[in-house]
Amino acid sequence: TSIVKKTILFVPIFLCFIFSCTNPEVQAELDALKAQTELEQQNLELVERFIGTWNARDYEMNDEFLAPEFKIYLPSNTEEPMSMEAYEEWFGGLFQNFPDLQFNIIESFASGYKVCIRWELAATKTGADPDDPNPGNKLIMSAIEIYTVKDGKIVEERAEEDALGLQLQLGFTLVPPGAAGE
Repeated sequence: TSIVKKTILFVPIFLCFIFSCTNPEVQAELDALKAQTELEQQNLELVERFIGTWNARDYEMNDEFLAPEFKIYLPSNTEEPMSMEAYEEWFGGLFQNFPDLQFNIIESFASGYKVCIRWELAATKTGADPDDPNPGNKLIMSAIEIYTVKDGKIVEERAEEDALGLQLQLGFTLVPPGAAGE
């Protein structure tokens, strides 16, 4: 009798599974979910490869990853979005001042056409600037960036960086309001 009870419980579940898999509406929903997952994975891999070009100092690869209308928003640097040209100039300056700069992706995920990356950079100050008070210091900074991908290209990057932490590591100090002349 226990076999009969198990069979009675198992048969409806089995039949439900079989019929739901052959239901065109359910299959269409599964196919759409699979396509969405594949798109998100492609977008995630695109952004991770793009960040890999930073470490390789391969600026020629930007055309492969970035749409012509690409804009980057770095609120800690400027309120206006940077153009592709300004971005490449800014990035080149980073590597000139920190030749051993390396970006490490800590975590990443994609949702639809958005990709979120949390990374950490490590670098050593070169002391190229004669007024640099702390040449040779090791620096670490983290950031969270949200990328927008359209038609296989990055069209937007919005970054929130620990700019204050970086400035303190560079030797800058905070001066409270009203304490400037004291």
